[in-house]
Amino acid sequence: GEGAAARLELFRAQMRRLSAILHDPARAEFCIVAIPTELALLESGRLLRALRKDGVAVNHLVLNRIVSADGAGGDAFVARLSAAHAKCVAQARAIGESSGVRVTTVPFFDTEVVGLPGLRALGSALFR
Repeated sequence: GEGAAARLELFRAQMRRLSAILHDPARAEFCIVAIPTELALLESGRLLRALRKDGVAVNHLVLNRIVSADGAGGDAFVARLSAAHAKCVAQARAIGESSGVRVTTVPFFDTEVVGLPGLRALGSALFR
């Protein structure tokens, strides 16, 4: 009825305001966050192109949960994972160079990032 139509019109107005914010680079930008896999990077590249085509500012790509073989003690699995992640980091940097996007890498933390200590650790990795 009439109440549903009013709620729908209110929702439409809210979506128009949100769209205006998202399309104003002075007020908003999209930061793509991906895990270090080939598929995730392909999807991130597709998302970057689609957002820019739609007029949404995208200036950052964060590659999250990077495993490094440093200090792994010769563990073969960690070495293979680290090599795969290094390849993904190189691919992400290539995406960044070709599109003017800043690429930041975040290491894999051995505990879940929660609470103030976790946020401090994440912040130190992001804003070094």
